[in-house]
Amino acid sequence: MRFLKASQGARVAGRLSLLAGMLGLLVFLGSAEAASAWHLTSVSPTSGCPGTEVTFTGSSFSGKTATAEWYDPSSLISTFQSSTATVSSGTRATAEVPFFLQLSGNGLGLAAIDHSNAVPFTYTALLTCLKGAPGATGATGATGNEGKEGAKGATGAQGVTGATGPTGATGATGNSGNAGATGAAGATGSSGSVGATGPAGATGATGASGPAGATGSGGSEGATGATGETGVTGATGPAGATGATGATGPTPEVDSEVMGGSIGAVTLHPGGSGTEEFLAGSGLSTASTDASTVGVGSSAVATTARNLFVRILGSPLPIGQDLGFGVAVDGTVTALRCNLDTGSSSTCTETGGTASIPAGSAVSLVMFDDGEESVTLPRLLFGYEEG
Repeated sequence: MRFLKASQGARVAGRLSLLAGMLGLLVFLGSAEAASAWHLTSVSPTSGCPGTEVTFTGSSFSGKTATAEWYDPSSLISTFQSSTATVSSGTRATAEVPFFLQLSGNGLGLAAIDHSNAVPFTYTALLTCLKGAPGATGATGATGNEGKEGAKGATGAQGVTGATGPTGATGATGNSGNAGATGAAGATGSSGSVGATGPAGATGATGASGPAGATGSGGSEGATGATGETGVTGATGPAGATGATGATGPTPEVDSEVMGGSIGAVTLHPGGSGTEEFLAGSGLSTASTDASTVGVGSSAVATTARNLFVRILGSPLPIGQDLGFGVAVDGTVTALRCNLDTGSSSTCTETGGTASIPAGSAVSLVMFDDGEESVTLPRLLFGYEEG
């Protein structure tokens, strides 16, 4: 079968160039990862300017220093640089972002350490890094006038009453009353009952009252009343003017770029349907004749794939064979496909067709040999946009 080709626009050509560069790094880092025991889980922060200290977190780190690996496909001079990382434990290391001449693009790149797997890292545009800091805070307003003197405090409470003077002496006892007359003696007879006791004599008159005691000394002076309340504080002076707000940074692009490739050589056989080979829809994988064994599940929502890019690394044997490539959904080839002649080209692209990807479906890259002989490809890279 023959796949249709479409002309490339300026914008698509730029994105395909960026995608091709990132695919090159994916091959490098994928090969390095197989030989390194280091595993990188994350970096923090996930974006920054040259000189920003970045913390690498993962496992199997060793030694005191290592090589941090940086890739910025938007850089105008060098897209790959390395810097020295300081290893503080088996799971943590730090390194500074090197200098990239990155003036445009979304800054989406990768970072790795000591040939580990790579994780996404965004390189802030150099012009954004060089912009001035926000304006200084305005001066503090003048201090308000001093408040008026507080009102006079209330008069203190009356002092405690002085102690009572001593009690005057007791007056003299009055004279005793006269004794009653003695009754006549009764005839002696038999002893009668005891007679009743005579009434008591009247109480003598009360003696005159003694003189009054001296007046006690006056009480001590009462305590001073509490101080009056402080006067009202003067009004606060007006706030200084707010400094100017810094300019808003550029808005990043939102297209999602998917990349993948083969692990080792891929051999294609002529013969049409039933001889296809499949690779996983993203990441590195081994070719398989069964799409269900390599298909990668899509997102939870439906999406669309476009702008397919395929590159053969190394020299295919034999040359002069017509090959076809396309995006397959659940094993079915879509309209997003391209073809190339190994005798004249190592790449092919498709910018006109699209592939609808339902939510939860499996995506893979399908490969055909439309020539007359079997052909072996040393290594294959591919990529497409999804969104």
